[in-house]
Amino acid sequence: AAPSRPPASEPRRMVGFDIARDRPARKLRVFQTNYVCELYKKYLSSQCSKDFTTPVQSSRCPEFMAMTGATCEEDDRAVADKPFLPLMGGLNWVGWTRPDNK
Repeated sequence: AAPSRPPASEPRRMVGFDIARDRPARKLRVFQTNYVCELYKKYLSSQCSKDFTTPVQSSRCPEFMAMTGATCEEDDRAVADKPFLPLMGGLNWVGWTRPDNK
């Protein structure tokens, strides 16, 4: 006879998704809050210099809209070592995999 295996526990996290299951109510919640927080901690928490909120407050909109990219070599050097591509890839993944965007 095959050895009995212990019952598998339900996954709580998978591929950046947090999973909450309510079996009696037959509900499954999938959310990405922890993944987004991990992106922030990994890429922005030590370097964040802008204090804009989302959406941008209307009183600060002109200031926000006036922001530009690097305009001189000093600005280029200041952002050269920043991991923009992995951060944007992570944020794009969040946007494309949100179940409420379907």
